[in-house]
Amino acid sequence: QKAALLGRMAAARVGAPALYSPHGLVYRTQLLRPRRGARARRLATLAGERALGRRTAALTACSEDERAAAVRDGLVPPERACVVDYGVDPDGDTAPDRELAAFRGGGPLLGLVAGLREQKGVPTLLDALEQLAGRGEPVRFAIVGNGPLRAAAEARAARPPLAGTLLVKPFDGRVEPYLRALDGFVLPSLWEGLPIAVLEAMAMGLPVVATAVNGTPEAVREGETGYLVPVSDPHALAGRIAALAADGDARARMGARAREIARERFTV
Repeated sequence: QKAALLGRMAAARVGAPALYSPHGLVYRTQLLRPRRGARARRLATLAGERALGRRTAALTACSEDERAAAVRDGLVPPERACVVDYGVDPDGDTAPDRELAAFRGGGPLLGLVAGLREQKGVPTLLDALEQLAGRGEPVRFAIVGNGPLRAAAEARAARPPLAGTLLVKPFDGRVEPYLRALDGFVLPSLWEGLPIAVLEAMAMGLPVVATAVNGTPEAVREGETGYLVPVSDPHALAGRIAALAADGDARARMGARAREIARERFTV
């Protein structure tokens, strides 16, 4: 959030009011990142946020979880913080991606469409899928995305036990064709502000399995629009993926409710 720091410094210099709209407060995630000096980074980032918070006219948070953290941690007083929900309006009439549709076969296909980086919990997902395959209940799964972890995901998809049940492909173009080919969406993130990927999936009528982090439970409601699991728990994730893949009635019910909530709360 260097841009937010520099922007508010510039606003203060010329006497202009500054509106701050973070997508996930960085200091809250510093200890989750495998980097040297994480504690020092967190302290420095939080100190900068507090110092510039005095010069912030208003903070619009992407979730109630983020708003509460900003107030609790002294970034801004309560009267200068509010929530503005994200909005998505995906094209529901788009055709499904052909490669995913062919890979789907006759059964359900679950998937992840996201940037393949440390935040998104890709290693936990791969471990969960290997657990399912190892106990004889493989689930057809697609990982669509670009990023530093794509090569590792491709390597694991090419060898047993995931060979033939996991497709990894780059993201190219719009998200709708990929989502249209799926029967359920999975996002095992380590942290989020409020994941737009989840909102897009819900708007397309997909039930969601996600980690119960930050603002995610404000969209994914346990047993109503999908399932919530603990962070970095491949066993729990595998159980919920298997449950979603095995129950077509639950997928239809939760997917329909997910679409309703997306249309009620998360449209542009």
